[in-house]
Amino acid sequence: MSLVKDPPSPHIVELFEWFKDSKTLVLVMEYLETFTTLASFLDNTGPLQESVARTLMVEIVQSAKECAQHGVCHLDMHVCNIMVKLIDFGGGKLIGG
Repeated sequence: MSLVKDPPSPHIVELFEWFKDSKTLVLVMEYLETFTTLASFLDNTGPLQESVARTLMVEIVQSAKECAQHGVCHLDMHVCNIMVKLIDFGGGKLIGG
């Protein structure tokens, strides 16, 4: 992550700092308040419209490309490691309102 942080990418979570001792690796990363994993997103939405699937795939490929341009291969890219930003609150409602 430290190899792909300069310059910061809108497609990759930013790593601010990391610490390691003999048993533990601690990563201090960007806080993603309005994001969910792709796995949760798919569980909640069901089958995706082609335009949504296309947009997600373009962003996933772009993030992998940016990693490769920095000499990094992720090796663990799957639906639980991919974050989706929640958008389009047009159908939303206030809780308790």
